[in-house]
Amino acid sequence: FKPEYFASVIKEVETEGENYGNSDYGQNKKYMVEFVSANPTGPMHIGNARGGALGDCLAAVLDAAGYDVWREFYVNDAGNQIHKFAVSINARYMQLILGEENFPFPEEGYHGNDIKELAQAYYDQNGEKLLNADPAERQNELAQFGLKINLPKMKSDLQSYKIDYDLWFYESTLHESGYVAETVEMLTANGWTYEKDGALWLRTADIMRQNLLKAGKKQADVDKLDLKDDVLRRANGFYTYFAADIAYHRNKLEVRGFDLVINIWGADHHGHVARLKGALDALDLNGTERLDIVLMQLVKL
Repeated sequence: FKPEYFASVIKEVETEGENYGNSDYGQNKKYMVEFVSANPTGPMHIGNARGGALGDCLAAVLDAAGYDVWREFYVNDAGNQIHKFAVSINARYMQLILGEENFPFPEEGYHGNDIKELAQAYYDQNGEKLLNADPAERQNELAQFGLKINLPKMKSDLQSYKIDYDLWFYESTLHESGYVAETVEMLTANGWTYEKDGALWLRTADIMRQNLLKAGKKQADVDKLDLKDDVLRRANGFYTYFAADIAYHRNKLEVRGFDLVINIWGADHHGHVARLKGALDALDLNGTERLDIVLMQLVKL
């Protein structure tokens, strides 16, 4: 290139200032980027930091390219991990009062020091208030106490990393509003569920086979795949994380009307990609086209 070309580019940068490089390419289409979405049961780690950088940079690039971009953090404040969180803090709290040898710690519990710190913080503020409480009520109060400490810390960590979200979306709201149950009923109405062993299952394998054939895969190749169905509602009546995730993405596409939803996930979630897209297809929401999953490798130090 001639020197005049470089000079013209520098003049353009000076003229446009912070708007240099921006365009209207996206035509103001509504795009959501959901990223980090770390479990609120413990401190964030270096993999969350990498997901934060990737998601926030992607959102910034889309914003500069003329898209109407929305940043969101999905808070998993319901389900099995919160139950484990509750029983873990409960055990550490009871051990503070009764002694470690007199109250067993659950095998599936979270063993980190942060759990001990939460139990100690509650004890310092409230003493033996919950000693004789109903176990379920005690666990619930301790879990809520832990979340009220952990979530502000997560927000603070992300803000120090210069990441701000338009919305922190709580999984619990999907359950409390009946939206998860409604979404599962819609899948049933569309003929995509069946009951087995007291549980309600999604015909994931059939959905994925149908999508693969539509994409041009050969019947013989599809028949070789080991595809499995997924439980939506357990025999005990509780909905699975997968059911809540389908409802959450239905909310993104149907209720809030995003043209494209982008999720930043760790590579360990790769098996979930086609299943979630397929479930949204089964709801006639075109998840194959409107949901884009960016898989990242976790940082290895």
